[in-house]
Amino acid sequence: TIDKKPLIKKWISKLPLRMDVEESLINMRFLVEEIQKNNSLVIGEQGENLAQIAIACATAIGTESAPQQLAKDMITILDKIKQSVPPKTMESVWSALPHLEKTKLERIIEHNS
Repeated sequence: TIDKKPLIKKWISKLPLRMDVEESLINMRFLVEEIQKNNSLVIGEQGENLAQIAIACATAIGTESAPQQLAKDMITILDKIKQSVPPKTMESVWSALPHLEKTKLERIIEHNS
């Protein structure tokens, strides 16, 4: 059998796709749908993929890769993640974010609170 965890982790790390907006939109929608289903393979054991998911969402929001409704869904997901994971995990996720994405997410979350 194939261990899907590294494949999922690699896929998330490539999001949002930058060269093909249409394909990026499809992939970002799929990511959001899987997170909404609470897919543990996508989220990762003990949230190990959450930082990369947050980076992908932060990068996509405000671009063609995340039209208005998809961006709203991403913000809802990020807010749920923030509220549902243990503080230590959230600190780990937040510290893993690059400065630009962290600042962008802080503004988005603050604006939507």
